[in-house]
Formats: sequence, C-alpha cells, structure tokens
Amino acid sequence: MNNSTVLSHIYLCESLCYSSEKIRPSYRTERSKFLSTVYVYQGEQCVLISRNDPIAANDERYFNGFFRLIRIYANLCFSNNKQIADEVRVQLRCHVLEYNSKKIIHRFIGRNEMIVDQLQKMLRSNQKEKDLFISELQSNSKLYKERPLMTEKLFLITKNRSEEDYVQFLFDQLAEFITIREQLIDNKENPTDHQLSLATQLATILYSSRLFQFMLNHLDENTGAGVYYFEKISAHDRSLHMLLKYLHIRTNYVIDLYKNISWKLISSIETIKYLSITPRQAFENIFTNLCHLADGDL
Repeated sequence: MNNSTVLSHIYLCESLCYSSEKIRPSYRTERSKFLSTVYVYQGEQCVLISRNDPIAANDERYFNGFFRLIRIYANLCFSNNKQIADEVRVQLRCHVLEYNSKKIIHRFIGRNEMIVDQLQKMLRSNQKEKDLFISELQSNSKLYKERPLMTEKLFLITKNRSEEDYVQFLFDQLAEFITIREQLIDNKENPTDHQLSLATQLATILYSSRLFQFMLNHLDENTGAGVYYFEKISAHDRSLHMLLKYLHIRTNYVIDLYKNISWKLISSIETIKYLSITPRQAFENIFTNLCHLADGDL
C-alpha cells in the first residue's frame, strides 16, 4: 500500500467520524450503546457497515440514496454544472436530515430542560454581562484569531467585524435557535425540511464558535453539558459538511473513491474483546513513532 493510498484512506475515515475535539460532560455516566461501525474498503471502493440492530428496508433505501447522491455530487462538483451540483448537495442534506429526523428531534427535546433554561437565561443577559464576553474576546484575541473555530474564522477574520458585533451576532443566532426549537417541538410528529435544516444549521453555527462555547461554560451549572448539547444536535450537519469538505481539499486522494463509492452490510462481531488501549491511542502511538522510522520502513 503506497503513501497516497494510506492518506486517502485516512482522510475519508476521518471525514466519516466526528470531531476530535468532542466534549463530554462530567455528569454523563451511562455507557453509550454500540450501534454501528464503518470501514472504508478502498480496494472495492466500498464502505463496509456493521450494525448490531437488524437493517430495515428504510435503512437500505437511505444508504442506497446517500451513496448515490455522493457519487452524483462528486461527478458534478468540479464540472461546469455547479448549479446542479449545489442542488444535489441540498438534496443530500435533506436526505440525511429526513432519515435522522426522529433522532435529531429527540436530541433537541430529550431531557434538556435545564440546558434550555440556561439558554433562555443567557438571552436575558444585560449589557454588563455581554461586556464580559466582549472582554474575553479582546483579552484573548490571539486564541480567537490564531486558533479560530469556523464561526470566528468567517465572522471575525474574513468579514473583519468588531468584537461587539460578533457577540451580538451570537445572541441573535441563539434567539433564532430558541424560536425554531419551539417550532420543532410543536411540530415534532411532522417536521418540515426547512425546520430541520434551519435548526441544525443554527446549532452548527453556535457550536462552531469558540466564544459561544466559552459563554455556555460561563453560565453552565453542569460543566460541559451545554456544549455537549450543541455538539449532538449539530452532529449530522457537521459530519456531512466534513465529508464533502474533504472531497474539495483532498481531491487528488479521494476523487475516484467518491465518484464510485458504494456500500455493503457485513455481519457484526458478537464476541466482546476487551482492548488494553483504545484504537485512537493505538493510532497516536503509530504516528508518534513515524518520525523515528527510515523511509524504507514505512
């Protein structure tokens, strides 16, 4: 396996995973249930999916539609058919949100009354309290401008807006988020594509702000719970964005794979094997030792 193949495999696997900067609240003690695992089999340009739960007809339609739209998008996005490619991207996003709508709504509602109360409290912040967040931006400008998350990168750096404008922007986005959340709750049995799309977009904008995460933790009585809430409800939106982003920034490595990608269901392993270290620790050990290897050893 040559270096290009290794890189393309790593890039795609990374894009199928959540952010490495996940935040886990200290109060969570329930063990997460293992549902599925994904492996990219590059030799057959195929994604292997293993699930504990039996796959239903609806699941099969979803995976068929998802990978079909990925193939269509990959074949269009670098051509002169940009408008059609953008339409396919919208279809892909709606396809993901529709299939996961019950899960998304459950994450919006769930047992998060305390978190929502804190968000409502944040919206009632007076100017003195807002000035604290402005001061945070100004006193730690190096953090927010040299290590920005996506919302800071767009608003503070690209648009070069003031700290006061940025804080007000976040409050405006939060107010809109609370409104659309209430609409989703009222229409939870039959949410519209627009409601799901807008709600997850707003959650992504807020979660992708380092300052907003600071604001949440500043008011959060359960450390990390507010950030975790926004992480979960924006997860599908961010994962799809990252999947398509890698197609554009690592085109030479993954373009053929995206254009021909398919999927296959494989049986799950029922035997439980306890690991001495996690898979992430194993990969960290590998990459830590790479610098000590000779060219021929890789």
